Amino acid sequence: KWLQMLADLWQREFSLSSTDQASMLGGAACALHAIGEWPDLSTFGRETTPRLLRPNPSHAALLQERYARYLDIYAHQAQEG
Repeated sequence: KWLQMLADLWQREFSLSSTDQASMLGGAACALHAIGEWPDLSTFGRETTPRLLRPNPSHAALLQERYARYLDIYAHQAQEG
């Protein structure tokens, strides 16, 4: 749901891993690379077909309005803090 909301807010497509626990596997690949056991990280994740998340244009205006309001409130709070 969060990634769909970001896609809708920014009106951009996202390419997502179709692998469960992709973040954990990416961390493990980085660790293996750091100790020299996986020399070329460019091969990581190529064995799966990514899932494409497309934005919903009908949600953009409402999300952009609410995000602008959030930024205003955040800036106001930061000035007071």
